[in-house]
Amino acid sequence: MTTVKDKKQLYFIAIIPPAEVCETINAIKQDFADRFESKHALKVVPHITLKSPFRFAESLETTLLDWFKELQITVQSFQQELNDFGCFPKNRSPVIFINPVANKSLFELHAQVMFQFQQQFAEFDPVNAEVNYKPHVTVAYRDLKHDQFAKAWNEYKFKKFHVVFEVNNFWLLKHIKNKWECIAEFEL
Repeated sequence: MTTVKDKKQLYFIAIIPPAEVCETINAIKQDFADRFESKHALKVVPHITLKSPFRFAESLETTLLDWFKELQITVQSFQQELNDFGCFPKNRSPVIFINPVANKSLFELHAQVMFQFQQQFAEFDPVNAEVNYKPHVTVAYRDLKHDQFAKAWNEYKFKKFHVVFEVNNFWLLKHIKNKWECIAEFEL
């Protein structure tokens, strides 16, 4: 029998763009909700995932927070470019996203976070998205039906999007009351 003390919560680690970039991306997510019946992406702040969601005992959250604060990250703050749109046309659930332009700092940050997570929490096997890392900023997924995906992608594959922002930090997020909340920040 699981007690409240043993309850597992969802967490993940991500880069969150500055507020003005998030506002622009949220307007795109709202377009998907309004015109393509896909509103699930509105539930989470725009982000680039560094560590995919994982379940962790809430009673041990202090251990997770302490680990996060003590990370040994050598990556310095860097500029991240977002450019145009891409997709994962999965069989079960297609995804449309904004493309982060690949750069050494982003991949090194992901590698350092993942290595240290595996060192500390070996019971978590890396998922495919972490092993075959393809950074992206999701604007539509989960509730994006195939017919709506086809309509949306036919439009968005030609749309232009470009922004550059400074990555000075990244966040540990927790799923609280059907919403993702930032619970700790790591400054670069």
